[in-house]
Amino acid sequence: MKGMLALDVIGKWIIVLVVIAVVIELFLTFSGQFANPFEEYFKTKEDLGFPKIVKQTEFSAGEISTYIESCYDTMTSLPDNEQTDIECYILDANNTFNLFVTEEDILNDLKPDIRDNVEIKTNFDKNLIIIRFKDVGDKIIITS
Repeated sequence: MKGMLALDVIGKWIIVLVVIAVVIELFLTFSGQFANPFEEYFKTKEDLGFPKIVKQTEFSAGEISTYIESCYDTMTSLPDNEQTDIECYILDANNTFNLFVTEEDILNDLKPDIRDNVEIKTNFDKNLIIIRFKDVGDKIIITS
């Protein structure tokens, strides 16, 4: 009778330890997903990884507009004290941009609320354009 009682207690302890191990493993596996649900709202300038260099054969006006909007949205979402002048994207094409892109095409593809904050200071005659964010006035400047 004592042997049966001892085996019963050992069996229960083994079950408890296995359950604890499974719970700890589940916690460690999924804890990274729930660490900080607000982390994306508290990004700092260093977390952004700018400038990002993008190389392609060619860029359409829509693609350039998407990069402009991404730069603008990312930088304006930062707190005011962390917004600085920064180069967001360097777009490197194998061909010159003027074969496929015009200033009007880019501006027409932008959201209306961003369009007034974009200054294009290039004629797209090079194969490289730089998308910069200027803190004063929250402007996007496009140069080559």
